[in-house]
Amino acid sequence: MLLAILTLAAPATVWRCYEEVFALAADGPRVFAGTDGGVLGRQEDGNWLQVGADCPSDVRELKVTSVGLLARVGDGRVFLFTTSGWKRNGTGALQNPPLSFEAPKGSGGTRLTAVSSDGLYSFWNAKYYYRRSADGWSEVGPRPPTPLDYCVLRVGKELLAGTQQGLWKFDGDWKRVPLPSRLPISGRIEGIAGFDNKFLVGGSSGIYVGRPGDWKLVNKTRVRQIVREGDSAWVVYGSGAVDKIVPRLDRLYDDVLYGGAKRPWTGAMALGDGVALFGGHGGWIEKSAKGISERYMDELKGDVVTAILARERLRWIGTQKSGLVRYSGNGKPLVWNPGNGLSDTWVTALAGTSRGIIVGTASKGLFLQKSFSIEPFPGPTQMVRCLLQYKNRVVVGGMDGAWIEDGAGWTKLDTNGEETTSLSTDGRLIVTTNRGVFFLSP
Repeated sequence: MLLAILTLAAPATVWRCYEEVFALAADGPRVFAGTDGGVLGRQEDGNWLQVGADCPSDVRELKVTSVGLLARVGDGRVFLFTTSGWKRNGTGALQNPPLSFEAPKGSGGTRLTAVSSDGLYSFWNAKYYYRRSADGWSEVGPRPPTPLDYCVLRVGKELLAGTQQGLWKFDGDWKRVPLPSRLPISGRIEGIAGFDNKFLVGGSSGIYVGRPGDWKLVNKTRVRQIVREGDSAWVVYGSGAVDKIVPRLDRLYDDVLYGGAKRPWTGAMALGDGVALFGGHGGWIEKSAKGISERYMDELKGDVVTAILARERLRWIGTQKSGLVRYSGNGKPLVWNPGNGLSDTWVTALAGTSRGIIVGTASKGLFLQKSFSIEPFPGPTQMVRCLLQYKNRVVVGGMDGAWIEDGAGWTKLDTNGEETTSLSTDGRLIVTTNRGVFFLSP
């Protein structure tokens, strides 16, 4: 039955990165790995493929049974894979609690890290693995050169170890096993922009340009946001610096605000009505054909701009502590906070629609601002991270998944309920998550 599992690879619409390997299981000579990106199965030729097109991610435990492959994900949900695909199968642990054993002599205060399905009980200290048998403990070999080891499995003469830095194989020495990935980034993906046959992908380990199998590192600084503008893209880094990249020309304009503004630190960026807005600490910077200007005001003093939006002459500024501020250029800015309708002062996202301004918050869901009032707006999640208009429908990305408006309310997008880190479009809807990129066309 499990022979069929290895014939089902991930669809071309999902790009995954398999960085951490939390669990290993075997069905005879066949091996399965539970990773932060999903379940992988090893084929007879040694290559690894994702198990099932709808494979759950963040897999912490695996177990081969007579009816199929069981996988427990990080939040405790259990899924079963058969020839029909993955289905929810309750909650709870898959393995019995590990037994306690006296540590092997010379191990120096070891602890039990994993109980392998083949009976290999693996203790480690700073240097070695040990195996328990009827004759007692025996030293297996050195640990992989990784900070954390999660699991161990012996298959025939092979010794495999799942670690914080991927899958390793011991054959006299530890060697890392290459796992499939269409992404150049290990860890969180914070943004993507497509340009014909090239992509910009940014995340925890920097920004890259290229396509699967041919990625080039542009900058290894952590990326916070990517905003496409025509044939170029603005890249906001975790450091607060902003680059502009033109993939077609293979050109990078480094730290474009430096020297042009007094306080060029950027926390959030948006484009609108011929102007680029860069929200920072206590205000924002505007860049247009007329040059660069800065806006700082008492209402934003000591606060950070976390979302920003321009519509004609109006500016909506979402903050981390002060709520939503509307600036018209004349008179005193208007502010919405828990005292006048906005029950969460941390604004995470803004979207302009024909109905008004949709406001996303960190813990109280969505609100609708129109005219001089603001009120709760029915939404699919309380923990909003980002907003986008796609084909005249609002798309919401949250800590618990992504949704798109439909006639009856909201439809959940097929991203396995993962935390959404960004939303973008190049004719199709692109959702980046903490474990991969989903290309959708709802």
